[in-house]
Amino acid sequence: MRRKALENLMGYFAKHTHRLNYRDQLEKGGAIGSGAVEGWAKTLGLRLKNRGARWRRKNISGMAALVCVRNTKQWDSYWAKAA
Repeated sequence: MRRKALENLMGYFAKHTHRLNYRDQLEKGGAIGSGAVEGWAKTLGLRLKNRGARWRRKNISGMAALVCVRNTKQWDSYWAKAA
């Protein structure tokens, strides 16, 4: 089972090597790791689970979208479209 999962993952990356230009990303000031994403996902999780917090399922995707664009170049564009 692990071997199949690893083969699937390797197959995915093999098809997308043109997207993995780490050097170019770093030169542009972009992120190459998932640490920031994981940090914001944790923040979202903590907010959703906050004591006394009440969330409707339909509102969670909107909050997740805000977390996803929070520290990206898409932040201004996101708010321009929301206005």
